[in-house]
Amino acid sequence: MAPSMGPRAAFLRPRNASPAAARLYLASGSAHPGGGLPLVLLSGKIAAQLALADCA
Repeated sequence: MAPSMGPRAAFLRPRNASPAAARLYLASGSAHPGGGLPLVLLSGKIAAQLALADCA
């Protein structure tokens, strides 16, 4: 089984906000792999909310 599909895969995914660089956000299938377009869109929404919160 691929590491991205195991029972602990959700805990191993990168966060939407980069811990290494301020104001760098991840929104893609890499941030939430295996879920297809719905999770990519959800990832983009989460990243957009984080960006708006940082600008406020």
